[in-house]
Amino acid sequence: MKKKQNKDYWEERGEISYTYKKEVFYTITAVPYYYSRRKIVREKLSKLIKNKEVVNVCDFGCGDGQYLKYFSFTDLPKKWYGIDISKSMIEQAKKNCPEALLEVSSNGINNEWNNLDLVYSIAVFAHVLNDDVILALFKNIHNKLSDDGYFIIFEQTGPLRQQGDFWCRRTSNEYSEIAKECGFTVEESSLITYSIHKLFERYIAPVFKRIFVKGKDYSEKSIRANRYYIYRIMSSIMVALSFRKVRKDDNSTYGNTFFIFRKVND
Repeated sequence: MKKKQNKDYWEERGEISYTYKKEVFYTITAVPYYYSRRKIVREKLSKLIKNKEVVNVCDFGCGDGQYLKYFSFTDLPKKWYGIDISKSMIEQAKKNCPEALLEVSSNGINNEWNNLDLVYSIAVFAHVLNDDVILALFKNIHNKLSDDGYFIIFEQTGPLRQQGDFWCRRTSNEYSEIAKECGFTVEESSLITYSIHKLFERYIAPVFKRIFVKGKDYSEKSIRANRYYIYRIMSSIMVALSFRKVRKDDNSTYGNTFFIFRKVND
């Protein structure tokens, strides 16, 4: 039942959008903060993807394919793959990155995609509530990677585990331990956090949504809030005031952790 609910949730998310800096977004996160954070993630991922030994690249939970579209402009020869639980998102991804092989899946990477050199997953596993499912997906990805292949994830983390109806914020140690159990080594865990913007998220954004934004639930209100100019301005100011955005993750504060896992040769 949970899988059905989660899939329906993402189908609905895929049908609500807004435009920011000439791009279409679906995120419930304040979009100026999301945009700034995405730039950091792209830069870190680009360093790995540009490696000439990395040829077969898969976006696990590709959404509308914006990451695939961005990386596919590289001059180096690559083969692009993407999977997502949402059919509506995959339809958007086909438009954004037509050269990629794309598939709707909720059970991992299919049997025909083997010897992947790098699999990345951006803000996906926070929406998988069951740790056993994550373990199974990590094992699936490990099996699909070539020897010494990379598995990159970027997820919300914190010193304490927290959970809602459609999300779970785990500790970075939990992700690292699951990865190790599946045969990965942890090569990097960098925390990306915007300390001042947290004040906007905690105190300002909830009040703004409650007073000014209409929607049937929190997710819809959060998406629609990003259409308001004043909401974006307030978020942008808080982003600009946040310093030391990237640091080593010591599991002591809240943010999003960029993990680099590496497949261990048997």
